[in-house]
Amino acid sequence: MEKINYKYYNRHYKVYVPTINNSAVVKAVKSNRIWEQKIQDIIVEYTDNDKTSVCVDIGAYIGVHTILMASRSQKVFSFEPQKLVGECLFKTILENNLDNVIFHNCGLWNKKGLMPFVTNNDGDASIAQYRKRKFKENYLVQVHKLDDFNLDRCDLIKLDAEGSEFEVLAGAMKTIEKFHPIIIIEVWKTMSRIHLLEEFACECGYDVRSINAENFLLTPIGYDC
Repeated sequence: MEKINYKYYNRHYKVYVPTINNSAVVKAVKSNRIWEQKIQDIIVEYTDNDKTSVCVDIGAYIGVHTILMASRSQKVFSFEPQKLVGECLFKTILENNLDNVIFHNCGLWNKKGLMPFVTNNDGDASIAQYRKRKFKENYLVQVHKLDDFNLDRCDLIKLDAEGSEFEVLAGAMKTIEKFHPIIIIEVWKTMSRIHLLEEFACECGYDVRSINAENFLLTPIGYDC
């Protein structure tokens, strides 16, 4: 792995990334650019300056959103199933003393178990059934339901699961129904997936708006900042 000195929102961090990696996220960190600026802006908008929020970062990758959440929240639950990437993120959390981050090197799903997983140690890693091309690494990852973690508060969820988002949501329904968090979600833009997103929003009482590309913001109907 490789360590990068990263200036981020006027603070300096040491971020660990997989060596020889051309992912867009890693390139942004190496050039000190904000990755997914619009999503970062939404995280800032919907978290408290007094650090009372509890955030969940699902598909954290190397941790750029986890880092921002940690600077603005009381607690962050950060999930990343990749082996090497998870080791990088864990070192980033330790070296930067992000002691309000609880890291889980596992995936989330609609049940507990083991799932086939494919990765090139980049942002396209996924549960195997959602990817058709070849990847360098194939292994089983442990998956859990978010509901099994019995969170005592949840204000914001960022969900980027590369095709698994609706299985993740199905395993988080009790948490969502209890806390009605803000949800930032990536959904691949196919008609069937957009329909599933609209169905979920209708069932759970959320408004949906597009952020950019394949990212959407879900806010509880009637939500008041």
